[in-house]
Amino acid sequence: MKVYIVDKAHTGIWGKDAVVSFSNTDAIVHLPEGTDPVRQCRMAAVRMNSLGFNQAELTGEEWTDELIYAFWQGFFDVRHKNRLSFGEHSRELDELIRVEGWVRDLINRSPSELFPEKLISEVENFIFALKGKQNITTNAYFGDELRIHNYIGTYTVGKGSSNQPGVLMIDYNPTGSSTVDLCLVGKGITFDSGGYSIKTGDYMRSMKSDMGGAATMAGVLALIILKNINLHVKLYICAAENMISGSSYKVDDIINFPNGVSVEVRNTDAEGRLVLADGLIKSSSSAPTLIIDAATLTGAAKVALGREYNAALSFDESLSFGFKESAESVHESAWPLPLTAKHRNEIKSDVADIANSTSGEGYAGASTAAAFLSNFVRDGIPWLHIDLSGSFLKSATDEFLPGAKGHGVRSIVRFVEDRIASLQKVKLSSDRI
Repeated sequence: MKVYIVDKAHTGIWGKDAVVSFSNTDAIVHLPEGTDPVRQCRMAAVRMNSLGFNQAELTGEEWTDELIYAFWQGFFDVRHKNRLSFGEHSRELDELIRVEGWVRDLINRSPSELFPEKLISEVENFIFALKGKQNITTNAYFGDELRIHNYIGTYTVGKGSSNQPGVLMIDYNPTGSSTVDLCLVGKGITFDSGGYSIKTGDYMRSMKSDMGGAATMAGVLALIILKNINLHVKLYICAAENMISGSSYKVDDIINFPNGVSVEVRNTDAEGRLVLADGLIKSSSSAPTLIIDAATLTGAAKVALGREYNAALSFDESLSFGFKESAESVHESAWPLPLTAKHRNEIKSDVADIANSTSGEGYAGASTAAAFLSNFVRDGIPWLHIDLSGSFLKSATDEFLPGAKGHGVRSIVRFVEDRIASLQKVKLSSDRI
């Protein structure tokens, strides 16, 4: 079916607020003045899918790269039944669809198919497929090797599964510099049962998506490479299954991290922050200009923001509010949540330095989770935490079909483009003092 764009509202049988109407064998997307064209195109795609149309040919000069991409976002389905074609467009659009399509497909994979070792190999192979191994080095460790190399959190969370945990580090260095500009850390929990703090069935149903942070950050690095952004970047993927067995970690365990911080386990379902701690410690050892981590970390962020917005948290509000602006500039949604010293005080433990969970009325779950992570970031290094509340949908919305959205990849890349140069100047000035 050919799909055209008009800049007028529909006045016929499809209703005055129709985002898409139909005429013979054609569909018409309506973008009247005062509406958001990107949102309208996503909604039109979802609407066409709901009416049983699974083939679309975007026709006419009105289809800009941004509107083509928006329609593609809404038309993307887990089983790839929908088919989309479009005319002349840019290389950048091809690259964006390639990367975000891969991210969405990876998150949508079955957890029996995508276990930690498989996740790591998929990420490594995808990055190498972009431009070969030029300027790229990798290291991967699995199982007992994690203890030897001080990835204690990932080892502890994953040791109860028959699928061994692993950590992947990718170093992309087109500058040839020993100075690291950016460290990316992604949570790669390929399935989260909750461990001994077991989830109920409905909450477990979408836990194949708990590696969304790893997929998102791999997508960020991929776009940085394809866009030829001249930065020295390190990516850490911390991957594990959180399962129940005789060797699983338990409530009341104490984990001693190599940076000297001890952690009381109060909830084995608060495992994501334990694996992220490994990546943040390693990132801090590189003294980068900026650290960003991304994770499907808390239900509290979804309660606060729903599944449309990603949450941004930092002790430096210019980073969290700046991320909101960067997201808006690429038609994605993010919102800052508070992070202060008060939240660090709320995770104190009587038997260790900190606890991996808080509970009770009045506790800000997303903020205390970020406060936990802050204990593994070296003082003085700019750091942004992104809780990916908007990365996955259990059911369709008016803009996306069920499954992974890829929401966050463009936001993070744009934020890096917007912020890294100014942070480098600040770092250079402080180094000279």
